[in-house]
Amino acid sequence: NHVRASDLVARIGGEEFALLLPGISRESALLLCEEVRVAFTREDWSRVHPQLRVTLSIGLALWDGESPPSELIAQADERLYVAKRSGRNRVEAAFRHTPERPDRGVRRSPASVAFSDSNGHESPS
Repeated sequence: NHVRASDLVARIGGEEFALLLPGISRESALLLCEEVRVAFTREDWSRVHPQLRVTLSIGLALWDGESPPSELIAQADERLYVAKRSGRNRVEAAFRHTPERPDRGVRRSPASVAFSDSNGHESPS
């Protein structure tokens, strides 16, 4: 319910997913990722297991339109692990403290990629 028709959600493997957000601003990407994180954690997981508590950690990176996709993926993945090391259940962006880049004539539309990792925790019985 939170992603746009132009967005792509893909499973990377295990509990990791990628969310590709073409043509989105930094601020909008951060907002969308935070909305997804909050919605995910508010989901009623009791039908899976009565004591299951699930969190979502997200690493977010912005593609500059020039770098190889592998660099974008590496940045998002690195931010995901920062989120996990920082207590989980959070959004960490590779660009949070950097200024917007001016348009350098790149014709490709900007895109963001978010890597997420869901963390299911069962409370002891």
